[in-house]
Amino acid sequence: MKLRPPLSYLVELWRYARSCGLWSLLLLIQTACPRMRIVRESNAVKVSSETAKHHYVYAAMGASDTQGAGASDYKHGYVAILHKWLKTATGHEWRLINVGRSGARITDLAKRQLALVVRAQPHVVTIWTGGNDVRHHVHPRSFERWLAYILCSLRTKTEAVIAIANLPEMQRQPFAKSLPLSEREWLKRRVDVYNQIISRLAKHYDATLVDLSRGSLMYEPSNFSSDGLHPNDRGYVGIAERFFEAIELQLQSMKGERSNEPIGR
Repeated sequence: MKLRPPLSYLVELWRYARSCGLWSLLLLIQTACPRMRIVRESNAVKVSSETAKHHYVYAAMGASDTQGAGASDYKHGYVAILHKWLKTATGHEWRLINVGRSGARITDLAKRQLALVVRAQPHVVTIWTGGNDVRHHVHPRSFERWLAYILCSLRTKTEAVIAIANLPEMQRQPFAKSLPLSEREWLKRRVDVYNQIISRLAKHYDATLVDLSRGSLMYEPSNFSSDGLHPNDRGYVGIAERFFEAIELQLQSMKGERSNEPIGR
């Protein structure tokens, strides 16, 4: 009896060979397993059907800010706002996948959110993480390892435009005013280290850096909810603007015939 490798293995091998340009291996796999053609055609139909329903996919990774905590309604969070602007700017329908969870740290993004995002094969991914890690004293080296893993996975397993935000100077935010001077100084040092990591990895993995540390947006009390930590409706509009500005040029290739307006809000 002639043994054959399982179809699932051949499918994974096919994907690897195709991604690496190993055309001789592709031919060998197809010859050895005619069912591959059926699998590919079946997948193509599934993808085409999904694409017809949702032309583009936007996935958001992060913590409570990504959920819109502090806003009068989640629809006024930066993710929901950016989702609406993507539709307007490109003239296409966009499917939103928001996997942000309150309290999430970098390990939660890597172990829980990442797989969901990769599975969705998004066209745009936004990431805003690090604040909870700073507050829970996660070592910068650990943060760097996990963030590198996330960005590498998104870069190699999707074709998404990736936009990642850095951290504001947390010691300047309203919630920090009541903290002792020593804690505020520690926050400044730790955020500086985290932001260096985010900037370096964003450049290495060709992700667009969204600078939330500049200007007064993330420090003005009128942009925050009553807890002084989460933005309010006004603050989230400003954050959405920063993300949109960062990816605006890359949206040009996604602009559809239904959009006669220049890319913008």
